[in-house]
Formats: sequence, structure tokens, C-alpha cells
Amino acid sequence: MQKIIATVQLNSLFSEISKELGFTDEILKQYEDNIFDLLIQWENQGYVEIYENDSERKIGRLKDSNSVVGSSPWYIDLFHARISENNDPLLVLRRDDEFSFSVRFLANHNQLFGSKTEKNQPDLMRKIRMLIDSYIQKGN
Repeated sequence: MQKIIATVQLNSLFSEISKELGFTDEILKQYEDNIFDLLIQWENQGYVEIYENDSERKIGRLKDSNSVVGSSPWYIDLFHARISENNDPLLVLRRDDEFSFSVRFLANHNQLFGSKTEKNQPDLMRKIRMLIDSYIQKGN
């Protein structure tokens, strides 16, 4: 596991993009405390933790989303974190520079990484990754 000294800020388009991905105001409200608790945690500790092995997975730890063949260039500097004990939703973050991350939106695993069936279809996975990248670019 790696610790990176960094600040983490909520992107101004977080709610708008999350809504485009199907997260209603009610759903966003449901996870609001979880999200702000993580922002406070990261601010207080002054760093984020990045894990690679599932055995190190924990709420608030980040995982590099650019970790499988075919995810580049769309998922370079893209990370995700669990915000609850549930698998979904995930908090999607972008590493903006060496010392800062921005929280971009909520997404489900299938929206980011495709369903089990979709994972075996390179053309479809490229479209999924390009769509996610378009949301990242929108927030830049």
C-alpha cells in the first residue's frame, strides 16, 4: 500500500455528473455523510492511501482504475474508492497533480468497468471508458 501526501477536493460538477449517471438527489443525499466523512478524513490525515491487493481494500482507500489492459489512455490518473461496506456506489477521483485529487462523481462498478459479459467485448469496453473519460473531461 502506498501513502500519497495530497489534498482532496470535491469537484464543482460532482452532483451534476453523478445525476447524469443515474444518481438522483435522494441517492446523493443518502451518501452525503459518507462522502463528507471521507473528505474530512483525507484532510485530517493529510494523505490518501492507494492499494493494489483486494486484501488491503477498506473504505476510503483508493484503487487505481487504470489497472487492466485496455484502460489506457482513458483511465490514466483515475482512481475509485468505496464509500460504504456495499460494493456500489464508488467514489471516482482524478489525480489532478502530484499533490491533489478531485472527487468527480459517483458510479457503479458496471458503469466504470463493465458487466461480466461486457468485459469480454473490447469495443464495448472502449466505449464505456470513453464515456467515463468524457465525464472526467467535463469536470476539468
